[in-house]
Amino acid sequence: MPMSRMPNKKRMVRILLVFSILFLALLGKIAWIQVFNGAEYQEMALDQWTRSFTIEADRGDILDRNGQVLAESTTVYSVTVTPLSYKDDEDERERVISNLSEILSIDKATLEKKVKDTSSGQVWIARKVTSQQSDAIRDLELKGVQLVVDTQRVYPQNDFLTQVLGYTTVDGTGQEGLELEYNKYLEGQDGREIIETDRDGNAISFGTKEIVEAVQGDDLILNIDYVIQYFLEKAMDEAIVINNPKSITGIVLDPNTGEVLAMASKPDFNLNEVPRDDTELLQSLSRNLAVSDAYEMGSTFKIITLAAALEEGVVDESSTFTCTGSKTIDGIVTKCWKTHGTQTLAEAVQNSCNSAFMDMGLRLGTEKLYEYIEAFGLMDKTEIEALSEGNSIVMDESNVKSFDLARISFGQSIAITPIQLASAVSAAINGGELKTPHIVSSIVDNDGNVVKSTEEATVRRVISEATSAKVRALLESVVANGSGKNAQISGYRVGGKTGTAQKYENGQIAVGKNVSSFIGFAPADDPQFLVLFIVDEPAGVSSTFGSIVAAPYVKSILEETLHYRNIAPTNVDQDVEFVEVPDVRNKTYEQASKALAAAGFTCSASDKNGLIKNQMPQAGAKITKGSNVLLYTNDPGENDSQTPEAIEVPNVVNMNMDAAKQKLEGVGLKASVIGKGIVKSQSVTAGTKVLPNTQIEITCEED
Repeated sequence: MPMSRMPNKKRMVRILLVFSILFLALLGKIAWIQVFNGAEYQEMALDQWTRSFTIEADRGDILDRNGQVLAESTTVYSVTVTPLSYKDDEDERERVISNLSEILSIDKATLEKKVKDTSSGQVWIARKVTSQQSDAIRDLELKGVQLVVDTQRVYPQNDFLTQVLGYTTVDGTGQEGLELEYNKYLEGQDGREIIETDRDGNAISFGTKEIVEAVQGDDLILNIDYVIQYFLEKAMDEAIVINNPKSITGIVLDPNTGEVLAMASKPDFNLNEVPRDDTELLQSLSRNLAVSDAYEMGSTFKIITLAAALEEGVVDESSTFTCTGSKTIDGIVTKCWKTHGTQTLAEAVQNSCNSAFMDMGLRLGTEKLYEYIEAFGLMDKTEIEALSEGNSIVMDESNVKSFDLARISFGQSIAITPIQLASAVSAAINGGELKTPHIVSSIVDNDGNVVKSTEEATVRRVISEATSAKVRALLESVVANGSGKNAQISGYRVGGKTGTAQKYENGQIAVGKNVSSFIGFAPADDPQFLVLFIVDEPAGVSSTFGSIVAAPYVKSILEETLHYRNIAPTNVDQDVEFVEVPDVRNKTYEQASKALAAAGFTCSASDKNGLIKNQMPQAGAKITKGSNVLLYTNDPGENDSQTPEAIEVPNVVNMNMDAAKQKLEGVGLKASVIGKGIVKSQSVTAGTKVLPNTQIEITCEED
């Protein structure tokens, strides 16, 4: 009997062993799933049981120094679909596809592919739709279609401070300019909403809902003054019409602190309509030329040579120079733009004499001049808040020959960025201290706490206060008696320097292609504002000297800024009378000069042949009596029909802000808005005739 039970016992042991192995394998599999794949399966389960929506954080605002909003975020809606909602309802799916295709202008085949994608609990159909589109979708009550709260970046002034502000991606992440540079502060922290759903992905009426609130981004407060920025961009728009350049760059600095009060590059674009379809064009228009590109500045660099020569004592106010029209160095002849003869230091600066500045450079020597180039910050980036900041192009000191040194002394064979030049000249006139330029003032959180602030920073002392005072006086004489006369402002002391630099292509001078500029400051004895205005390849006038192409616009910007900031005229006893500039277009030079003289103005022209094509300031502007009006004439035989038609500024006072903007833009003008609500004033009087695309500032208040 025992012997007969042995096989059965062995069989049972084997069976038990097999089941034990299977059981252990099952336990191992369960352990593997729980320990190693638990999170993945948990996520899959949650995806079936719940729907999760991102609550996008409001991006922080960007404001000017006075609280004017330059960039803000508004609430919009995006459209999502839950494909599982149509698992057993083909008709409803087709209804959704048909309606969304029509409302959102999306191809049906593209929509069908998304709506049938059941591998995802939720798919995005369209981001940041218009209010009309969201209303139409909401009214249809489409099954499985959700309108998700989203945010959109809005720039109230459209094409204003374009390259400085930059823009965001469609998803609201900083892509260019300050939006990119300060993205980690501006973006905030997204929240999340999670709701329980049924097997088809529809929300359960009394299901669990979990919300993690979004944290709003910090606000960025700039040193930019909206009004001064407006003055700068208005002047640039006028210069584009008259000079037809490749580009224009402008900077306004407080030379005492390094604060950037205004900065712009033209051409630009509307930040609310970023041209994303043309990558090459977008990259070109997004470049902040004021900080990114080095250029050969020409005679404006002479300010650095002058300051160094005075500080080192190789020249003084009693020094004289003889200009024969050219100078031979290392066997190479370098011309001055004119034969000036014997002249004092003041006259040499007023005349912008290349020969005199070559003498100054040679007296300093390569080592000493290079010390000052470095001390004025022209070897290094300024550390301004810009990811795209470029650097100078300076010949290696060891390779500099006497001929090279002479050319560098008057602004050739050296290239620097506009912000480097503006910063260096500020040091030359502010008492001798190099300041770090700053666009951003502070970062403030949603509770008003200062997260980060930018303090005034002195890099180093470059020259003495006494030398700086001499530089100011000499540059004031340039405007009073020299090549900068077109920057004179009645009642105010103005200093400055012209610049006209040749451009090179393939190592050769590019005929007819210049960079024309003017850098000016006021008041000359106590500078509060410095303006750099650069016109690249002006082509609309017969003369491309910086004194003609750039100086008048610096005058306009400085004059408006001085009045805006309530800087009193130097001569308080002088009666300053403001007179309206008459319209002298389509007149001969002789007729125009008589009309302007009768109104109390002087005038000068780029060419006295042909009819007057444009004028600066424009007709209707009210400026101080005795000011000079610049006239631009057609070339002989030019078709007069090419002259831009003047536009009469409409009256928009007491109109709603949106209606006023629409009216101004409808007649071919640009609208710049301060405040919200009803228009209380406009910068150009109704009835005044101005050029197309002139920017009209309207000040609004809520009733």
